[in-house]
Amino acid sequence: MYYLAGADGKNGVTPNIGDNGNWWVNGEDTGIPATGKDGQNGKSGESGHTPEITIGSNGNWFIDGVDTGKPSRGEQGEPGEEGGTPVITIGTNGNWFINGEDTGMPLAR
Repeated sequence: MYYLAGADGKNGVTPNIGDNGNWWVNGEDTGIPATGKDGQNGKSGESGHTPEITIGSNGNWFIDGVDTGKPSRGEQGEPGEEGGTPVITIGTNGNWFINGEDTGMPLAR
């Protein structure tokens, strides 16, 4: 394939926005504003409705008196392991210890 090559062209001019807010090209004010005019305000919206959310006697969530069919509480989980009472002491360094571990917190601040 053969390609024809032409002469290099001149660098173009980048328009800019002048201090007066108009487009400028080649150092000349075009008189065209770079930003548009403000539009008209829209119509006011209607007042919204705040729904009344309650828990019905069946334990479900109700919205505006309508049962959603969704329970307000989850199912009862399995019992956890018996917890122990922590042993809290003050170490020789003056810090609180819980179950023999230094908390890094001093007794007095």
